[in-house]
Amino acid sequence: MARISTYALDTNVTKNDKVIGTDSAGSVTKNFRLTDVAGIANQEITVAGQLVYQFKQNITEGSLTDLSDGTAFSNVSGFRLSEVDIPGHNVENFLQEYEKKRIIVVDIDDKNKYGIYDVEDIIEDTNNPNYYFFTLNYHNGNGSLTLDNYFIVAMYSQDATYRHSQSSASTQWTVNHNLNKFPSVTVTLSTGQQGIADVNYTDKNNLTINFSAAKSGYAYLN
Repeated sequence: MARISTYALDTNVTKNDKVIGTDSAGSVTKNFRLTDVAGIANQEITVAGQLVYQFKQNITEGSLTDLSDGTAFSNVSGFRLSEVDIPGHNVENFLQEYEKKRIIVVDIDDKNKYGIYDVEDIIEDTNNPNYYFFTLNYHNGNGSLTLDNYFIVAMYSQDATYRHSQSSASTQWTVNHNLNKFPSVTVTLSTGQQGIADVNYTDKNNLTINFSAAKSGYAYLN
């Protein structure tokens, strides 16, 4: 093999170009496609606020589960995540930061396949304490999930929101939103009509919504 410095420089680099390296499994010199090198980098290298998971049917470390292959992002109302991500980091504490936040779930190989959700609840799986159930409220997205693909789960650049569900009719709704602010409030009644009510702020994390007659429905806070 000639000295590397004697080879011509390629000024037209494409994803199908190859580089030479050593396979760690057997210390054998091999060619590696740049597209494959980029793929493993996407899985193993993350930035602040982003986690990488693989969509699997069975729970394993680094898995995103509880969905069927081909599920549309618009039909996702929840999933289960491992507290260990694909690079092998234990992110148990960081996962809690997603609660009451807006997140994006995007296919690493096709960024046009994604879902944007508000995280309503995060609950530890009591039968498998190294995993957490996420309850989601779909906001926007495109496409569907593909089994065994890798997905980025990340904070979405959006102010925190909260949806309160009031299933039993009442003249006063008590809302514990934990948004750490005095949010604006929009009420939609179970009839589908917009509700007219008085909002009283207890503090930055709690408020009450008062009606002249007992009502049920949803309150959207942002």
